[in-house]
Amino acid sequence: MTTYARKAWHVIAYTWNATAYCPECAPNPDTPNEHGNKPHPVFVSDEFYNIDPDTGEHTPHTCDTCRQPIE
Repeated sequence: MTTYARKAWHVIAYTWNATAYCPECAPNPDTPNEHGNKPHPVFVSDEFYNIDPDTGEHTPHTCDTCRQPIE
């Protein structure tokens, strides 16, 4: 059985207007907002998670559109 590891440059999400989106729900990468900012990719090698202040556990961000965890 062959298994494939994701590479460090694999895009797992996009951030735009202070919101996270999974690749399927992300806006077009060439879409600027009112300030001229475009969506930015989040790579699998980035530290992209929430930390629970009470337990210290890492929890994934959720997509703002489909509400699925981004992992």
